[in-house]
Amino acid sequence: MTYLPMAKRQREFINAGIRVVAREGVARATTRRIAEEAGAPTASLHYCFANKQELLEAVFDATVSDGMSHVRRLIRPNMGLHTAIQEITRGYADLVRRQPDIQLAFTEMNFWALRQPSSRHLAARAYRLYIDGSVQLLREACMSEDERAADHERIARQIISIVDGAALQFLSLDDGVFEEIVEQGISGLLGGLTPSLEQEAS
Repeated sequence: MTYLPMAKRQREFINAGIRVVAREGVARATTRRIAEEAGAPTASLHYCFANKQELLEAVFDATVSDGMSHVRRLIRPNMGLHTAIQEITRGYADLVRRQPDIQLAFTEMNFWALRQPSSRHLAARAYRLYIDGSVQLLREACMSEDERAADHERIARQIISIVDGAALQFLSLDDGVFEEIVEQGISGLLGGLTPSLEQEAS
């Protein structure tokens, strides 16, 4: 097996974990199965992660951080709240379309965490990361006092609701209307902005 630095080896196992969880579910995502998927010995996995719980938490976190990294590159300071809302929503949706395994693994991990009393906090943490990360991007994009005073938390939650809902339909139906539904969601969200923000965006 080729030597890799610890961080890169961990990322290989995380990527393998995402694929296994998306394809087979959390229950079958054993350390042995994930190691096989990564093409590495189980002992190597246990060198990187203390146990299955630690690995699954890393997989869950990665499904969020990968989405945030994908979207962050689309946002520029002072680009305007209106534009940022469109770019963030489309960015998340683009990741769903290009890498559906990440969304499927996130959904599977989220429902798994909600069913486990000892892991429910992971579901809350994942969405908190999504919301807080989106809020930060929205704030960076603001270019006026009115935009900076907007309820960025509410806007971030609406963005995530649009993508989550459309993503489940995309994964289930894949009937070619995913982008259209996302765009309609964006239009509805922008239409709910205060008149002063709508005027600045026009």
